[in-house]
Amino acid sequence: MRRAAEAGHKSARLAYFDNAVGDRWSDCGVVLDADLLAGFLDAAADQVSGYYENMLLGALRRELAGLTSPWPQSPLGGQCLLER
Repeated sequence: MRRAAEAGHKSARLAYFDNAVGDRWSDCGVVLDADLLAGFLDAAADQVSGYYENMLLGALRRELAGLTSPWPQSPLGGQCLLER
């Protein structure tokens, strides 16, 4: 998904953020980078259109602003969903 986000796919940029802050990859050894996440959201801003996509982008930006390190513990109990 990260490669798709880096390649410029809007849905991958937004989904990568959601998966990262949803802590779905913490047990996979994926190092999360707030600057990378912010960059994906900034790049997606040029791609979103319409009320609902802009509302989603705004909500994700507010969520990013509220995050602090370290990332929260996984609610999945050690289950890695990266490859699903």
